Amino acid sequence: MSKRSKPSPPNTVDDPFAPITPADTAPVESDARSVRIESVRAIGEPLHIRLPERGGFVVLQGDQGVGKSTVLRAVRGALGEKDTDLEPADGAERGRVEAFGRTGTVTASMTRWGGELVVRALSGGDPSKFIDPGIDNAEKADAARMREVALLLGVKIPNNVWHTFLDGEPAPAALSSDPVEAARQVRALLHDRARGCERRADEARGEARELRASLPAKSMERPPTEEEARRAMADAITNRTRMEERKAAADKARALPIPKWTGGAASPVKDVEAFLSEALQRVDELRTELAKAREYEAFTAGKRAQEQARADAIANEPSPEDLQQAEVDVEDAEKLHTLMVRERDAGAKRSKLAEAEQNITRFAARADALRDRASEADGVLAKAVSERLPHGLVWHEGRFWVKSADREKGIELLSDLSDGERIRLGLLLAANAVGEGGVFVIDQAVLGELSTTTIEELRKELEAKGVTCVSARATPGPLSVEGAS
Repeated sequence: MSKRSKPSPPNTVDDPFAPITPADTAPVESDARSVRIESVRAIGEPLHIRLPERGGFVVLQGDQGVGKSTVLRAVRGALGEKDTDLEPADGAERGRVEAFGRTGTVTASMTRWGGELVVRALSGGDPSKFIDPGIDNAEKADAARMREVALLLGVKIPNNVWHTFLDGEPAPAALSSDPVEAARQVRALLHDRARGCERRADEARGEARELRASLPAKSMERPPTEEEARRAMADAITNRTRMEERKAAADKARALPIPKWTGGAASPVKDVEAFLSEALQRVDELRTELAKAREYEAFTAGKRAQEQARADAIANEPSPEDLQQAEVDVEDAEKLHTLMVRERDAGAKRSKLAEAEQNITRFAARADALRDRASEADGVLAKAVSERLPHGLVWHEGRFWVKSADREKGIELLSDLSDGERIRLGLLLAANAVGEGGVFVIDQAVLGELSTTTIEELRKELEAKGVTCVSARATPGPLSVEGAS
């Protein structure tokens, strides 16, 4: 977590330790305040502890190994906590715990509880973790305290609140009724969807890189249309074909032989007609001669026509330069068509690139929004908890604040309080949560080096609320109980 400046305190200065109005509670029978333990862990011989009727602070004392932790675990188990790690004492087949109307039979494999609890117990949460979450970072420690407070106060958050918070995002299939677990589920859901958006953004980035690499280095200012490229290609090919046909015609004309007359000598037609008029007797001969003359004339005309066609074909032959230019025109048309295709493909790629870049922005922004939303999930929990906090204990800017006993300090961060002040606040918060006639436990490690004077002051405050707290601290000597009846 990035380092943040110290948050500004809220404006409230109400007293966080003001007594609350407890709910109506049925009187508890005197035996309900007794704890009897036999043959459990370090407690071999029967041990009987009677909790004070009026409430208070019961502190187990003694050297390590005398049974302080065993008593605390037995009390926790009787109050309904699970996994208290009880087992028979060495050499015993089973142990027994009687407390608060319940009886626990302890074996090596399990502890079986029976009976009905006749004192009030915390519905959840651990005041020890509120007092000391075991986290060095002050902000994270307060976040952990917030979760414990939610459990201590029995805060419930309706599913419709989470649905509204998710703002259209599908909710988890089965939201826990535990608000802390529900907040975790919502955070996990939003982070998972954020990761999905980030994966899609990464995919879009990869697609964009591939598209950029495949685009041509330069682009025409106005690339040809497909119709323009098609027409240019057709014109170039037609021109080349025409040139090739002209060249072929000229080559064919050169190869044709010049016809020769093989019909013998012949006179012109006009001379024959003169002879015909002069000598009718020679009609047959002259007619034959006339036919030959006409045949010769037709041959001559055909020859002249053939020679003219040959000359025309040769004259129409394209020059080598024209043929070369026709080939160049076709090549240019092919290049133009290739360019058109390339630009058409490039245009499609640019459209895909623009879409990919939009997806990068869209999915990255969505992932950030989801992660921001996930970070606000604890805010929903904090809001629900803040409405039930004791007067003067305030959740503000992600931190717990409390009115200081020192009037000059006014209001200060919970993390800045002394160990004794935090313990006092945690005990009274648990006392308010459990209500008059209730019993709760705090860990031995939490008491630390509290002075006897401080413990006595806490005992009086708990007595005033009619609540009993059971804890322990290490002192020289055998097991003893301070504050019991």
